[in-house]
Amino acid sequence: PSKAMRKYAKAFRRNDKERLEAFYEAVSAGRAKLKTGTLTPFDILREVLKILDNLSREGDSQDYHRLESRPYRISEEALSRLKELDIAWRNLPDIFAYHKDLASDLENLQPHAPQKDNIQENISAPQWEKSRFLQKDNVPHFVPSTQKMASRTLNAIVAADVSGSMYGEPLVCSIALAIYIAQRNKGVFHHHFIDFCGDSQIHDISALEKIYEIAMYVRDSSRDMNTDINSVFKALLKAAKHYKAPQEELPKYIIIISDMEFDACGGNETNFELWQRKFRYAGYELPLIVFWNVHSTSTIMPALSSDRVLFVSGRSQNVCQSILNIDRYELRGQEEIAMLLINDALKGYELKVID
Repeated sequence: PSKAMRKYAKAFRRNDKERLEAFYEAVSAGRAKLKTGTLTPFDILREVLKILDNLSREGDSQDYHRLESRPYRISEEALSRLKELDIAWRNLPDIFAYHKDLASDLENLQPHAPQKDNIQENISAPQWEKSRFLQKDNVPHFVPSTQKMASRTLNAIVAADVSGSMYGEPLVCSIALAIYIAQRNKGVFHHHFIDFCGDSQIHDISALEKIYEIAMYVRDSSRDMNTDINSVFKALLKAAKHYKAPQEELPKYIIIISDMEFDACGGNETNFELWQRKFRYAGYELPLIVFWNVHSTSTIMPALSSDRVLFVSGRSQNVCQSILNIDRYELRGQEEIAMLLINDALKGYELKVID
């Protein structure tokens, strides 16, 4: 239903405008439910930006924060569609919300070492998860705490790449996922993001209400077309020192959403080594860096294996689940991330495990 509502939006409006508007009004008021389970943030943002780009070419979106107050500058059809997309955005699934099935999964975990003579038995994926994945050296491993399972909070801040190399789908994904995470994480940096450029700043989007307002703000946030990782670290450390923030109020993760095309660095010291030293000198620990690659053809990994850096890729809010798992299971390397992803994919299948 969610994809049909998006695909046939013009047909619905042309043939049944009154009932369509009544439905969205009911959804907005909480009297009806809009199914968005198969939609992704960039499905919605792609259409939002397409509408706003058309207005921009016509010179009508100079005051995009107040489109609704100037209806004579935008067609009724375009404004109505933007309102519908805003409602759809507000009804996207929240993967940070508490789920009872996760709590029950934790209760059912049996982190006991398997007997070697039974290792080749046909066992189900959940059993394999308990015996193989959650066990390491006869000690429970990758077992999330009850508190983390219940709260599902993510203390993180996003660095959104809107540089010159970002266009088309990568740009849509960067903006959409930056907004999605900023709005839904529950840490101190709720509603905040960093623009990934040569002069990065921390931005607060809490005052903006509509998704099309926020999208244009994020896209216009970069003051140059560079992508300097040093600038991201500098902006965060500057804010921490200015507000004299304690370590626990700093984000645990910096999620850099990009096409992986970065400015070069000089010297014998990596960017991460340099900023680890600067953060420690100021009394802080450098957050763990998560590079989120939204460009399917990019294979550049801008970090050494020794750096406190992890990598994820894809163009769905489901990748947020991987990032949540990094925190919940306290994963410490790419191998552990891969193992968890494989385990999730194999749930429900019968496996023959061979040691």
